[in-house]
Amino acid sequence: MRSVQVAGRSVFYISMMKKALILTVGYGQGHRSAAEGIAQEFSLRGISARVEDPCEADTSGLYSLTKAYYKLCVRRAPWLWAMAYSQTDTADWSTKVSSFGIRTATERVEELLVSWRPDIVVCTYPLFAYMVDYLCERRGKRVPCSVVVTDSLEISKPWLKSKAELLFVPDEYSREALLRRYGLDASSIYASGFPVRRQFLKTENKSAPSKLGFKIVYGAYLSIRTTVQQIARLSELFPFAEITLLAGDRYEELNKRLRCFQISGKLVVLRSSERMDSLLNEAHLYIGKAGAATIFECYAAAVPVIVNYALPGQEQGNLELLLRDEVGIWAGETGELCAAVSLLMRDAASGWRQMRNKMLALRERVTGAHVIVNVIESYLN
Repeated sequence: MRSVQVAGRSVFYISMMKKALILTVGYGQGHRSAAEGIAQEFSLRGISARVEDPCEADTSGLYSLTKAYYKLCVRRAPWLWAMAYSQTDTADWSTKVSSFGIRTATERVEELLVSWRPDIVVCTYPLFAYMVDYLCERRGKRVPCSVVVTDSLEISKPWLKSKAELLFVPDEYSREALLRRYGLDASSIYASGFPVRRQFLKTENKSAPSKLGFKIVYGAYLSIRTTVQQIARLSELFPFAEITLLAGDRYEELNKRLRCFQISGKLVVLRSSERMDSLLNEAHLYIGKAGAATIFECYAAAVPVIVNYALPGQEQGNLELLLRDEVGIWAGETGELCAAVSLLMRDAASGWRQMRNKMLALRERVTGAHVIVNVIESYLN
């Protein structure tokens, strides 16, 4: 219910709130994080936003199996992921939407289209755009659809081949590469930036790292042995550093092996954190995997990055973006990692200052939610 003033009196009327259905998936953090950032922006504009993972409707066990496979690849067998990812460019995803194991998710999307009747569908995972194509063709009624690519530069064909009216990519390099490589319609592709949630966009004044204060967030994606080795070496070379280690499902083992380093209070081992925004806004440095969500959250918080792991395929594009922007360093080995930290700390942390200043100047990397919703609103109007 809204009101307007007519002849000095309030006249009440019922407004028809637009509705956005945002479809995402539970592989990694990037897809979900992007969906939540967009939903947050829609809500701030008075547009009703609903985030759904249609794959959760699966009862065959295939979804759980594929998520376990993804986790296995991340933790133990990245070469398996490289093999699977290399095949995506030749796959026809439009034929998969009615196949066993995926059919249930397609039916869930249909249920949402019929019962909730959205004005726009936003997909942060490409498979759902093909479901929308299939269902709209079968129903004879088109619902506008947009696809939000969640990684940079290394963008496989399935993101591009649906009938989605709008396509958003995180940066201008990705847009230029797609236009050059595939000859796509430039008017429908937007270099929007990644839709980072607003709580990460706080860049309070922060003194440079020094012996008086040096906070590191470390994402533990390497083997337990290598993680322990790197934490031990960092603690030895930089005894003044306060390290927060995010251990994930290997919390028990890492907590036990690193107990001796926690006595001083300089190391905190967490299973995960619901306050990643606070951790990054307080941190001077992030060390870890080149996952899209975390990398762009570091851009938002202006926290320089040292990447010690990148999943073959799309995460290598995120690493390349960091290197092009000169706000990140690749350090695959423990010696390289320590050398990179030393480089940032040299000359009163001048290297760190330069990286942080460049991140602060690259706000377009993280204002994707604002740009995406602007474009969608214009399209719907």
